[in-house]
Amino acid sequence: MIEYSIVIRTLGTAGEKYLALLNSIKKLNIQPKEILVVLPEGYNPPKERLGYEKFVYSSKGMVAQRIFGGQMAKYKYILFLDDDVTFGADFIEKLSYPIESGLCAVTVPAPVQLPPEKGLTKIIPSIT
Repeated sequence: MIEYSIVIRTLGTAGEKYLALLNSIKKLNIQPKEILVVLPEGYNPPKERLGYEKFVYSSKGMVAQRIFGGQMAKYKYILFLDDDVTFGADFIEKLSYPIESGLCAVTVPAPVQLPPEKGLTKIIPSIT
């Protein structure tokens, strides 16, 4: 079974969307060994909590926060998440299968696994 960290990039203001993400994490069949929530310096952590995540601070930026979280993670495999995504309980099995089968070292979910926002302008990039 794969051991992994989750790194969540957030500003701490996603509210209900962040809560939906936390609920997805709670339902995972294969639980992460650690969860790092990366906030920009000076931002408050979200009120919604799992109770066992660790809050860390970095410079603000989509890439900067992910890189910092990746550097802080203790496990070889890392699931990088934004604060507004949801997924099913078998998400880790689907992502880790190619890795555990020796087919690759990195996997990325297909856009249909992380549903696009509503609207035609959001759907077209997912289809292409």
